[in-house]
Amino acid sequence: MAGAGRAVWIDLLRGCSILLVMVFHSYIFAANDTGVRSSVLDVVTGTFEPLRMPTMMLLSGLFVPRSLEKGARPYLVGKLRRIGYPYLVWSVFMLVFLFVGSLTVGLRFDPAWVGRVFYDPIEHLWFLGYLLIYFVLAYLFRSLPSVPVIAVAVGLSLLPLAFEWQHFWQLLAFFLVGVAVSGRAGPRLALPTVRGRAWFLLLTTLAVSMGLVVTGLMDSFRFWLFPLSLLGIVGAAGIARRAPSSRVTGGIAFVGRHSIVFYLVHWPVAIVSSEIAAHLLALPTLAVSGVNLVASTAVCTLLAFAYGRSAIVRGLFVAPQRRGWR
Repeated sequence: MAGAGRAVWIDLLRGCSILLVMVFHSYIFAANDTGVRSSVLDVVTGTFEPLRMPTMMLLSGLFVPRSLEKGARPYLVGKLRRIGYPYLVWSVFMLVFLFVGSLTVGLRFDPAWVGRVFYDPIEHLWFLGYLLIYFVLAYLFRSLPSVPVIAVAVGLSLLPLAFEWQHFWQLLAFFLVGVAVSGRAGPRLALPTVRGRAWFLLLTTLAVSMGLVVTGLMDSFRFWLFPLSLLGIVGAAGIARRAPSSRVTGGIAFVGRHSIVFYLVHWPVAIVSSEIAAHLLALPTLAVSGVNLVASTAVCTLLAFAYGRSAIVRGLFVAPQRRGWR
């Protein structure tokens, strides 16, 4: 999935974001099934909230200018193949999955959700839905100055709208920042060339975020953290660019290169493992969270390896290339 010449630090940063998302969902499913929350995991997952999805959106925006250079048709067709297609495939899969789950283990399912696929993504597929819209907007905004457009998105995220709309506009702002800095991704995203400065920015962001979580103020300030999140992402990028090559960083980068596999697959796997660990094995919340994370990571890793070796597996995540599509 990595394009030619793709920067390793981008894969590393994306991999970290995906793993944080998986940790969060593993815990949420565990808490829902056991009925008991963990104060420790509440703080840990809440602390990373300002970085998880904003980082993924900003990194996605980095690839827009290079894609636009190919022309309108290849740009839009490419997004349909790699975002629109898996969105539809996995929407169908999740509808079937939830329907079967409603008959067997009591998962929630409503036939009306079939129609939601076209205007309100189900489960975790909102990310692909947002991303597809963002790429279309980036094409439409390509001739506009970036700063005013980003400012409008940030401003809209601060309006007293429904949470989903505030979330949509805030993540669009991060995506557009990625578009704006993509031509100079090195200097803009890794300003703190000294390792200590990068860590200072990242740890400051996490410290403020943790303070808001512990004091119960995160809900009040969630959409006002745009500047703080940017500083944290810049710090994380600086650390990632200077990270030494090792098995650990290589493994995280692997997750980043196959991010769509890990993102799409971990959700249903964690739901199944959580049902088993919580209801059949009667494990506590922390243990169920761990089981969910291990199970989803294992299945995602197997499918990620199979992605490059099996056309069938690859067809679950990207539409086959057809002659005349370019």
